Amino acid sequence: MHGRGANGAYRPTVTVVAHAIDRSGQGMERLHARLIEELSEEFRFVVITGSIDAATAAWADEIVKVRIPRRPIPLRFAVFALTASFALWRRRGASLVHTCGAIVLPQVDFISVHLCQAGVIAANGGRLAPRGASRVRSVNTAVLKIMARAMERRAFTHGASAMVVAERGRAEISRFYPNTPVILTENAVPDLPAPTVARAAMRQALGVEDRRVILMVGGDWALRGVGLVLEALTMLDDDVVLVVVGRGDAASLRRAAGERGLANRVVLLGQRSDLADLYGAADVFVVASAYETFSLVLVEAARSHLPIVTTNVGVASTLHDGADGPGLLLAERTPEALAAGIADVLADPVASVARAERAFERSQRFTVDRLVSAVRAAYHAAGEGPRS
Repeated sequence: MHGRGANGAYRPTVTVVAHAIDRSGQGMERLHARLIEELSEEFRFVVITGSIDAATAAWADEIVKVRIPRRPIPLRFAVFALTASFALWRRRGASLVHTCGAIVLPQVDFISVHLCQAGVIAANGGRLAPRGASRVRSVNTAVLKIMARAMERRAFTHGASAMVVAERGRAEISRFYPNTPVILTENAVPDLPAPTVARAAMRQALGVEDRRVILMVGGDWALRGVGLVLEALTMLDDDVVLVVVGRGDAASLRRAAGERGLANRVVLLGQRSDLADLYGAADVFVVASAYETFSLVLVEAARSHLPIVTTNVGVASTLHDGADGPGLLLAERTPEALAAGIADVLADPVASVARAERAFERSQRFTVDRLVSAVRAAYHAAGEGPRS
């Protein structure tokens, strides 16, 4: 199960298991692609996956493709768990196994934890599906959560180590799975491309030229608190508007905005690829989530020099450091606290710019090199480092 590289050096095998691997994708998909690329000189990679991009496939030594349905998501999760588990049983041998989430039945060595299922459910007050969701969505979400939490429990009670992407993940694993070894492998956030549209032009395109803009980015609007920010908007000046990027229940949000007299102060953009331009057009970035392990968009906003108002989720406490920290770290997740925080940032642009610059500086720690070094060290510590 091991091999030698082009220079004849010994390369132990690591089997990577992921639903998808894509260097141009988001989150876990992209990070595992980078790990394979960066560590391919030292380790022989066998990849078990539903899909992999051509560039990353060129770095892998062996690829085992498993066929899985696209929809519904619970069926996709279950089919992958069974087929990937079978493939892993056949090929395990003496290799380390590193999975992208708790997604297979056999015992594995490392699980990258970008989302703790037990933590999400606890943050939702024990609910398996968001309030107000359609019957179909509620059933799909509940079934998926039940399966995912069961797989998570199984994996962490069978000796897997958790590779967490932020300090918050360490605390979560210790809370829900106290006997699980935890390794901090901080997430890597690539720099956004430079904006291609001037701030004034983008604001004109959005129809918010003479207004102050709150920006939110992400799906699962119930968990991310979009409704709370909508309530906060009723407490802010009439020239403050909310721009939301991502997928969610747009019809319900528009209806709620209309009922509150906010129809002309809410802009829903859906999925967008021009985030750098949108960050540049905003006045304040808001994260009102009940749960996030890392929050990629929080770091992207900081990298864009955008003032931030956030609940204490993800890496918010890393970006915020004391009373003079970047933006505002809210003690409460309420519309009143959000409105007060947003108003404070908008009322003092000079202080907000200074805070944003400090957030930018702290955001620079989340690099690929840092991630790769942490994962390399974990592989070595497990006894699979290069040997002569």
